[in-house]
Amino acid sequence: MDAFETTLKRAFAEAPEPVGDDFVFAVAGAVARHEKALQTRGVLEGIGMAAGATAVLYGIAQFAIGMAPDLMASAGLELARAHGTLADLGSFNLSAGLTQVLLALGALGGGAVVYRANQQ
Repeated sequence: MDAFETTLKRAFAEAPEPVGDDFVFAVAGAVARHEKALQTRGVLEGIGMAAGATAVLYGIAQFAIGMAPDLMASAGLELARAHGTLADLGSFNLSAGLTQVLLALGALGGGAVVYRANQQ
C-alpha cells in the first residue's frame, strides 16, 4: 500500500471501503459530466463569438458601403493626378502628385514588410 492509499483510508476512516468500485464509478461519472459540460460551453461560446463577429462585420460592411463611392472617386482622381505627373516628368515638374505616389509606394512597401514579419 502506498502513501496515497494510506491517506485515502485515513481520510475516509468511517467508510468500510473508501476506494471501492462504486466510488471510482461515481468519480468517473462526475468527471465525464464536467467534461461534457465544458465541451457544451465551448460550443456555445464559439457560436456566440461567431454571432458577434458576424454583427461586427455587418456593421463594418455597411459603413464601408456608404463610403465606397467617395473613396473610389478620390482614388480615381489621385491616380489621374499621379498619371499626369508621371507623364509630365520630361519637363522636371516634380509636384505634390509625385510625392503622393512615392508616399503610397512607401506605404505599400512598409505594409509588405510588416505582413512578411508577421508571417514568420
